[in-house]
Amino acid sequence: WLKQVAGNYATVHGLRHSMRDRLREVDAPTDLIDQIGGWTLSSIGQTYGNGYALKKIHIWLEKIAY
Repeated sequence: WLKQVAGNYATVHGLRHSMRDRLREVDAPTDLIDQIGGWTLSSIGQTYGNGYALKKIHIWLEKIAY
């Protein structure tokens, strides 16, 4: 599916990095970016709690230019 939409050179790895770049552009918090992308959290404090609620994640994702 990805190659049909984005071309033969597109990869899931590239898609994840593109998502991170787009979230940085809208000044999304780093821990939210990590949660969306599935990256390991960088500090022990980020592991506390349940993370961002789906409604909050949706707000940030709406800010990304497609």
